[in-house]
Amino acid sequence: MTIARCTVFGQIQVHAIDLAENSIFNGIIFVARRQQGCIRFCYVMPNSRTPSRYNCQPDLVEQMVRQETELQLNASDRVQPQFNSTRYGTPTYCQLAS
Repeated sequence: MTIARCTVFGQIQVHAIDLAENSIFNGIIFVARRQQGCIRFCYVMPNSRTPSRYNCQPDLVEQMVRQETELQLNASDRVQPQFNSTRYGTPTYCQLAS
């Protein structure tokens, strides 16, 4: 699978992801072949089984929290996409909230 600049709702189960970039995955990802491919500049739900990730959220925030011991809040809960609407057919469907 190759995916770019998309928002995906729901669970994904694929054999391999060759490239995923600039996308929001709003569901768990399960990839059988993790040694192949790359995910970069994406939001990936926690507990997803993916190939190597580069500059993905919430991984970046969790990495910062590990470096700063003062912050003990659950970073993956704080950093997640908020949508104006997830109901298909509405004018603000999949529009990111400010």
